Amino acid sequence: MLRSLDLFFFHDDELRRLDAYQHVDAPSESPVEGIAGSGRHILAAISNYPGNSYSWMDIQSFSQLSSRQFRLEDDDPGNPLLYGVTELEEGRSRSCKLKLEPMLSALRLRSLSCDFSGRSYEGETLKSISIYLIHVNSVANPLSPDGIREESYINPGYLDRKAVESLSHPEMLYMDLDKDVGEAREEIDCTLYAYPNPISEESLGRTFTRFVIEGSLAGKTCYYPINLPGLGANRKYTMDITLTRMGSPDPDIPAETGSIILETDIKQWAEFDEYSVRF
Repeated sequence: MLRSLDLFFFHDDELRRLDAYQHVDAPSESPVEGIAGSGRHILAAISNYPGNSYSWMDIQSFSQLSSRQFRLEDDDPGNPLLYGVTELEEGRSRSCKLKLEPMLSALRLRSLSCDFSGRSYEGETLKSISIYLIHVNSVANPLSPDGIREESYINPGYLDRKAVESLSHPEMLYMDLDKDVGEAREEIDCTLYAYPNPISEESLGRTFTRFVIEGSLAGKTCYYPINLPGLGANRKYTMDITLTRMGSPDPDIPAETGSIILETDIKQWAEFDEYSVRF
């Protein structure tokens, strides 16, 4: 659902200066009408952005719009912030199709089981289970070349409940389970959401986003962090997980090799209808 749509027409030249701008509240009809000059243009669109048309008064070029951020605290997986860009040929009366996409990706734990065969705690169940994300980028730049700004993380190596609760939708990053999990595979269907973190290797100040399962096993609190290297935008990661031994003592320390059997399916998360823009 589009709560709003902001259209920016930039001259398609070296400076990419703004030629025209329109704000449309709750667009429900297609095509959307716009006004622009007859030359070649780059059309950029942003949907569901908080604020009103005055929020864009400082935008005079494509480079300035590219520095505008999506903030996780404002995003909503039910009505995500969306963006789209297309090139327009010159002409007096034109129309185009514009595809809008989110920066959010969905991380779904579909099922969970515990197989502690041969361990001293064989037959134990994992209790008091929480599922959350750590090292989550708090902002994204949808129109910049790499789409991210590594300015700050939410949950920087641990669950920061205060920061999570400050989000408009805390359930994007955290969920408590109301069941214990043992050998029988349990359908969990827990979906969390994150902005892109596309790094393929960790380095100083650059850390993978991690999907963490926390629980109590044989009276000990332990963690099962799962690295998400190359986390992209608009992806849906579906995971079926089997835990096979005691987890890590810290959510930011990888669990011992062989502690987790992970099956993952990665697809595009959301497909939104293409919008027709006539101008």
